[in-house]
Amino acid sequence: MKKIGEGWYYDVFDLENDRVLKKRKDFTSIAAKFDKAFFLRGIYKWFKGYNYAVKCAWATGRMKERIKKSFELAKILGNPVFVSDTNYEQDKVRIIADSLSGILEEDKKIIDSYIKSIFVCWENAFSDRIYNFSINNGYNSWNDLILIDFNEVTFLKNEVLKDILEKRWEKSWSAKQIDQKLQNYYFEQMALQITPEALNKYWRQFYPVK
Repeated sequence: MKKIGEGWYYDVFDLENDRVLKKRKDFTSIAAKFDKAFFLRGIYKWFKGYNYAVKCAWATGRMKERIKKSFELAKILGNPVFVSDTNYEQDKVRIIADSLSGILEEDKKIIDSYIKSIFVCWENAFSDRIYNFSINNGYNSWNDLILIDFNEVTFLKNEVLKDILEKRWEKSWSAKQIDQKLQNYYFEQMALQITPEALNKYWRQFYPVK
């Protein structure tokens, strides 16, 4: 089983059947990454990273329970199947970063698809809060755009509203990686479509908040 990638929280292994296995790193390893990300500013940042990792693990666990109740939810997350409390298999994808062609009109279509996928998440009562669209989303073998990293999500509508009002997507890593013309289009369309009004239109609270 070949390791083909890693993120903040998971190492990714190719199962060679259009599926991958994601193995979660231990909390101390995750916290150490946060320590480096914040330029080694001391023990406070380490614990901040550790606590954030715990929060993300909670989000993953909660999503695990919701997936059991919704085929539609499982589909938009790449049909994850948990093989332990924390590790899971998932559809293999071609991430958006590898799908961008450099042709503006074609890449605009990918941005449009990403925005539509945000609405689909809202219809399932959750939202990504990081907006690293180019690495946390990808196309599966059926060319469906799915969210592959669901550990940094919120199930609270008021938190989504806060992110909208702050235009959280403009601060994301992904936004800084695309060329200026595509970035302009991205910011323009997000401002036009990712609004409080759209949130009220699409948000569906299917599950009780605990």
